Amino acid sequence: MTNYRKSRKSYPNGILLITDNKKYFDRYSVYYEPYEHRHNNQMVFPYVGMSEYPYSPQGFGQHGELDFRYSVRGTNEKILNFEDLPIDCKKLVRQDLKEGV
Repeated sequence: MTNYRKSRKSYPNGILLITDNKKYFDRYSVYYEPYEHRHNNQMVFPYVGMSEYPYSPQGFGQHGELDFRYSVRGTNEKILNFEDLPIDCKKLVRQDLKEGV
């Protein structure tokens, strides 16, 4: 597999980029290292978008996949360190990494 560059060297293994748009309900996005799709041999980039409380009934936490490296981040998005994420967001990401997203 190709080696993909992390946006921050301090990210835990498996994470390529963490952003905060500071505007929308799903303000935090975490983009994971890709895997090869078994049917078409293309790389797939999994991600999770979430609010500050992704486990809450009033919160948001949803996974998705991109068939290209994450899109160009918006001008209002800030690149975050992993430790800058809210506690519940870090918990969700750690769970994803443990389960091998």
